[in-house]
Amino acid sequence: MKNKVRISVSNCSPTTVINILYSNGIVAQNIIKTSATCVEFTIYKKMLANLLGILNEKCYNVDVVKNYGIQSVFDYVIKRLGIVVGTFIVIASAIIFSKFTFYINVMGNNYVSTNSIIECIANYGIKIGKINTFEADKLEKYIIENIQDISLVSVTSVGNTITINVKEKLPQITNTYNSITAPYNMLITSIDVVSGTPCVKVGDIVKKGDELIYPYYIDHNGAKSQCEAIGKVIGDTWFCASSTFDENSVESVRTGKKLTNSEYYLGTKKLFATNKHCSFDSFEIEYKKENLFNGLFIPLNINYTIYHEVQFVTTHREFADYEDKLKQETYNKAIACVPEGFEIIENNTTVNKVGNNYVVSTYLKSVVEVNNVN
Repeated sequence: MKNKVRISVSNCSPTTVINILYSNGIVAQNIIKTSATCVEFTIYKKMLANLLGILNEKCYNVDVVKNYGIQSVFDYVIKRLGIVVGTFIVIASAIIFSKFTFYINVMGNNYVSTNSIIECIANYGIKIGKINTFEADKLEKYIIENIQDISLVSVTSVGNTITINVKEKLPQITNTYNSITAPYNMLITSIDVVSGTPCVKVGDIVKKGDELIYPYYIDHNGAKSQCEAIGKVIGDTWFCASSTFDENSVESVRTGKKLTNSEYYLGTKKLFATNKHCSFDSFEIEYKKENLFNGLFIPLNINYTIYHEVQFVTTHREFADYEDKLKQETYNKAIACVPEGFEIIENNTTVNKVGNNYVVSTYLKSVVEVNNVN
């Protein structure tokens, strides 16, 4: 891939961006829709300035993911004999490799980081890719002595894997009081404070997690005293969803042609690989992984990179034919966001045309009550 650059465009409709490329004569390769509002593709560097000028006018977010320089392409011819010889070498070395540690699994930790546990046992002398001999009870004692938030630990070694199962110490209980906070984005319509200090008023708009009532009161001398925040806050909230429709839809269709490259690994050690050059103008990439011995004592894996040639087909659709279906879809998506027990008091669906796209949006209004009054 000489003199090419990998581009990511976000905050956009991927289909609209693809149409822009083809309408401006910009040849793109390896087009991948990474999300509903983001697309990646590869173009020649000489076309970059023209593309940036077009996309920046539309206020899209454009990032250069990767630059490709001039590189030598080597085609490795892996003969059957080489695989057979390699297999025999692996089998002959199986006894030795079975004594190595290729994997360290850490279980049971929620607050203590996995990296800190692995670093601790590395200081004890146990590392991935080494022959590790140890007494489990001594290693368990070492971990407890060096990581203060762990109360119990169990260490087992099976094959090439060491498993460390820990139990963390219970957090200390404090006597601090908590504020009453907003469970959703809300427009405050009523507030009644029994204990504490209100920090919002009727008409305020708050976000999920914002404080509504502070856990303290201020006496006549201006001094703060901690207390339990008690009260009832009522507000309006909205649950929204939208769908985007492009009358000119561009879809990629696989032609059936493909090219496969393979990488052979023994544990984490790369043995060899094929590196065939992909000459397709447009393609999709598929990744597959295979274990030759089905997870037995020989960790011989093959990673496949498959390039599928694709062609792009443009289909025109009338929005009017899909309008009712899109409105129902956006309503279903919005209603799925409404928690159980919430009553919908207002339902509004709008249709707006943005560029070449139609945007169908549904807004469902409900009432939220935050009430901890006994």
